[in-house]
Amino acid sequence: MDLREVFNGGVKNAVISCVAVLICIGAMFLFTGSKGPSSFKAGVMPRCESEFARDLLVRAIQQSPVAKQGFKVVRLGETSTFMNMANKDQSDYKPGNIELMICEGRVYTNAGEMLTSFNMKWIDPSKKDEVWLEIARLAP
Repeated sequence: MDLREVFNGGVKNAVISCVAVLICIGAMFLFTGSKGPSSFKAGVMPRCESEFARDLLVRAIQQSPVAKQGFKVVRLGETSTFMNMANKDQSDYKPGNIELMICEGRVYTNAGEMLTSFNMKWIDPSKKDEVWLEIARLAP
């Protein structure tokens, strides 16, 4: 093995390590809501149409296994609330149930236009300071 092979292997491993670290950091921001000046406020579930929820959706897709295979978000279209079970002032709210936002969004990707269903809930309902976003359906 010559020096060039060692150097190339080292650079390749360094790049892989950096990408892994960036993905981990991105995952932390995805769930904690630590996004600069944001519309997220602890104790108040973000609305599906909010900048915060839209950003979480795009980041969740970008960090998903399909993104590693080349799937890319080109643009996020309209998002809307399908069911709001997270805010006490909504008719769908029922005390004692999981506080949950059920949302839909139109996502334009390099694979086509897709209607996406996603849910948001509190990671710890007693603290209400971290939002979990889960993509329920990503289909053309």
